[in-house]
Amino acid sequence: MASLRDAAECLHRLDRNEEALQFLQRAKRQESENPFVLDLESRILEHLGQLTPAYESALLASARDPINAHRQNRLGVIRVKQGAPQLAISHFEKAIELDQDLVSPANSLASAYLDTGDIGSAERLIPQLKAKARTPSNLSLVRHTEARVAFAKKYLEQSREILKYEVTLIHNVVPNLGLLVRVECAIFDRDLRTFPTMAALSLKSAEAALARIVALDQSNEFIDALRAEIEERHSLVKHGTTGSKMPGKPQAKVSTAPPVEVQASPASAPSPPLRKKPPIKPPLSLPQKPPFKR
Repeated sequence: MASLRDAAECLHRLDRNEEALQFLQRAKRQESENPFVLDLESRILEHLGQLTPAYESALLASARDPINAHRQNRLGVIRVKQGAPQLAISHFEKAIELDQDLVSPANSLASAYLDTGDIGSAERLIPQLKAKARTPSNLSLVRHTEARVAFAKKYLEQSREILKYEVTLIHNVVPNLGLLVRVECAIFDRDLRTFPTMAALSLKSAEAALARIVALDQSNEFIDALRAEIEERHSLVKHGTTGSKMPGKPQAKVSTAPPVEVQASPASAPSPPLRKKPPIKPPLSLPQKPPFKR
């Protein structure tokens, strides 16, 4: 049975996942309760994008091996990929409970808090994460999360500084560049009205970061979304901003059509100010002269 599992593992590493699943089915017929087989099946299904059966296999693996923190962490990771970070939190917490020294579950927990809008809980985890991070790769994960917290709190310069420094160290480069694109776009939004030249520089920096992502990983799933954010800002510059698009507030998708001036009705908007006419001066009354005395 071990040879079948090993063969499936090798095929999975070669990205021959359909063949790997066939070997696993044969291995499961011999020992369907083996947590290693179930975990490998979950990883292959996750790689194929079949997240629901991947979660079910991971859940069975965790039930057969309940004190394994890595099994709980994988359950949380799959929940996040399913777009349900609120359901991932309990798995990450359980993984931390099982192994206090692991960085990945704690970092993933902070990320899930950010995804659910709980910035305070994510920020409170940063000191613990820094204490656990003992390798450059782990520290890089923590720094990325720290940059996300700063971004969520609108400390844009702080977030940008962290990300640029990490990129220069060649740490976690593509995720850091992806977040840097969003930070630069947010700085553009903030500065467009008051400092348009600085806003233009931020937009150029966002474009440069995206170009590096494309050069490093053309298949990255976030490229299209990041490019759309940049093009949206270019549209703002091309057509001008309107009063409804205030920096720092989430905006709807920007139309590519030129802005149209809409005449407001008297019930929905105040009338335009009228030009004041000069006041009419009353006729001058000449003072009465006293009668002339001869």
